[in-house]
Amino acid sequence: MINVLSQHGKLAIRFWYSQRQNAFIQSIKTLVIIVCAWFLLGEYNQNAQLIGTFVAGFLSLVRFGRGRKQQFLTIFFTAIAMIASSGLALQFYQIPWLSNGVFVVLVFIAFYLRRFGGRFFMPPLFVLMLYIVVLLLPRPPILNLWEGILMATGIVLFFTFLIIPIDDRRQLNTNTQLLFKLSSETLHSFLVMPRKETIQEEKQRLIPKKTFISTFEIQHKSFIRGALQLRKDNTRLVNECLFLDNDPALERLYDFHYRMTKTFGMLFESCQQLIASEELNLQTQEDILRVANALFLVLTLSKINHMQVTLVHMQQFKREYAYFSQYPFEIDLTHPVSIHIFNFSLSIKRLIENFDLWEENIDA
Repeated sequence: MINVLSQHGKLAIRFWYSQRQNAFIQSIKTLVIIVCAWFLLGEYNQNAQLIGTFVAGFLSLVRFGRGRKQQFLTIFFTAIAMIASSGLALQFYQIPWLSNGVFVVLVFIAFYLRRFGGRFFMPPLFVLMLYIVVLLLPRPPILNLWEGILMATGIVLFFTFLIIPIDDRRQLNTNTQLLFKLSSETLHSFLVMPRKETIQEEKQRLIPKKTFISTFEIQHKSFIRGALQLRKDNTRLVNECLFLDNDPALERLYDFHYRMTKTFGMLFESCQQLIASEELNLQTQEDILRVANALFLVLTLSKINHMQVTLVHMQQFKREYAYFSQYPFEIDLTHPVSIHIFNFSLSIKRLIENFDLWEENIDA
């Protein structure tokens, strides 16, 4: 019992870190970028230092785009727009009505561009904010201002692409691996279920059967909570990424994760009924555990990386299920235990179909 609770605590910590690791890394990088820009530009010019620090903070947050090229273009064109807007602010510094007119146009552009997707949301706002900052400052030399922006852009590009690059889509890889991990732990609680015994042997057992049932119930509830959290997190992640750009690989992995979650839920529901059943004979129990053990190896040894699932021990798993699906025991769907066995078999079949479907579409 204590071991199960300890594992649940570790899994909760992994969940917390996996969902926040990118935000945490991004926060640290933004802080480092601002500090570096402040000290490096301070050695050059005070005006460049002030404007460059603002620009560095803004640009560190605009890493939008599906790939490195798109992210680079987003940062690059945002920097160009900042150079243009700051130039306009200085050009019309002494003409309030024209300066205010440019401000109104920038406001319109900033809010109109949002309709074209997430990549056009924050960059125009940052350009508008820089325009306001330049208007409020004592009039700096335009050369120092542009040099500060260019140097800040170089600092941001260096830290964005060369120091711990961040790709939010990788979190879906992590969440899928976490689903495998969570499922394998739940399956392990099922594999230690006590074998069928005589009444005398059951009385002599050191650990009562109720303890095994209780342990699996705790692990099963942990799976449900974890799976729901992963589902919620995946939905948020996919909505954000697809808001920026279409990504077929991301959609396929998202769909694969959803299918597996539903199938595991059905599987573990039948496992909970089987582990509590008093009607399973020894042979049926051993057949079920043999299939479950083969699935356990697939879940613990398979890896998910770069939107691809590398499956291991699938042939052994399929062989065990092929034998099990021949039903070397009597199935009568009028009895509860037969229904649980049938649901277990159907869940395993659906898992194999999902794995096969993923392997067929892995290079699509």
